[in-house]
Amino acid sequence: PGTGKSTTLQRAITTAPGHGVARYLAFLPDERHGLGRAEATDFLNDVTFALSKLGFSRARFAGKDQLHEEFLKQLEEARDLYHEKGKKTLIVVDGLDHIQREESPQQNLLSILPPPQSVPEGVLFILGSQFLELDGLARSIVQQASATDRRIEMVSLPKSAILDMGEKAELPEYVDRQALFDICEGHPLVARYYIEKLSETQTRKDA
Repeated sequence: PGTGKSTTLQRAITTAPGHGVARYLAFLPDERHGLGRAEATDFLNDVTFALSKLGFSRARFAGKDQLHEEFLKQLEEARDLYHEKGKKTLIVVDGLDHIQREESPQQNLLSILPPPQSVPEGVLFILGSQFLELDGLARSIVQQASATDRRIEMVSLPKSAILDMGEKAELPEYVDRQALFDICEGHPLVARYYIEKLSETQTRKDA
């Protein structure tokens, strides 16, 4: 938690001339849990709307059963777009690990994520999660996402990055930078919490 997974997905993956991006967040920071973000219907409703904003067709009023058909149709349109213009479609689904821990969906959105073999050419699903062993996630998805060339693991920040965070926060000179790095062990969220508190200190004694 707090290693920057969602921030990385948000900032590193943006719409560009060569690809469009549709997003779905299964977890909303600073919001109460149990909002239904794990429900398949909510996922289909939001992701088809996001894809429609990229130019793919979508019925104005779609019922629960029709939503899945709309989604599959949009994926076919994304395939056609790729074949005709070489433009890819990226679908980012983030916060999947929160479903298993904090939600009790009637129909888990994980159960309707298309298996790799059915994803059309030109379409790429990008999943954000602390772990991949999730109830309802197809084994074929887990296997492909576990492959070295398809998986990005978050690692601790180097000492230089932690020191840079401290400098930008204008930490007092008497704060021991080495001790700061040692105590946070390169974890960005822990480092931020310590730096925020240390920035409030007034004297060496307080620090």
